[in-house]
Amino acid sequence: MSEQKQSAWESCRGAFTRFIVGAAGALLYTTMSLVWPKPHPPSVLDPGPRNLLGIVGWLFRLSHLLGNYYVQLAIFIVFVCLAVFRRKDRGAWIYAFLSGWAFPELVIFHWLR
Repeated sequence: MSEQKQSAWESCRGAFTRFIVGAAGALLYTTMSLVWPKPHPPSVLDPGPRNLLGIVGWLFRLSHLLGNYYVQLAIFIVFVCLAVFRRKDRGAWIYAFLSGWAFPELVIFHWLR
């Protein structure tokens, strides 16, 4: 009976630890977004670097893809699932931190715009 209580305690402790790590990630992202200003988005009238060739064009398109809300939402869901399903791993706190890092941008700041 004692081993069952200790096992339940370890499970709750691990879940609480991952929650705290996720909250720390969210707090760190929120603090950094308030401290460091973000650049202004480009104007609609500005032609911008649309048809760049080579690695620069590829990186420009990749940054726009990763900045898409739905791609970020999918990555957030993947990290939440990894934090839940791989909770026995020693590195599960990393998944919790990264999902906590993504949470404020996806939920709070996206809806406030």
